[in-house]
Amino acid sequence: MEKSHLFQVYFYLDYLWEHGVDVKGELHYPLLNKKKEVEFGEEEKKELDKVKDEIIEIVSGDMPEPERKKICKKCAYYEFCFGDLE
Repeated sequence: MEKSHLFQVYFYLDYLWEHGVDVKGELHYPLLNKKKEVEFGEEEKKELDKVKDEIIEIVSGDMPEPERKKICKKCAYYEFCFGDLE
């Protein structure tokens, strides 16, 4: 999970950097009583851009039709799956 946490911080740091704010991030793991400082430089920017390109490629491809199940109405992602279909 740490890689996904790291890239989420990269995403926000990139957004701030694009708007002229040069900051560092920090990951907190309260249950483990750990903190990790996150810096965002050119190498991290390249990694993030690569991940963004991969995400765009995935979501721009053919998406399967969602299959309705009994639990769907209670799911937090209901609108994501079925919002455009109704």
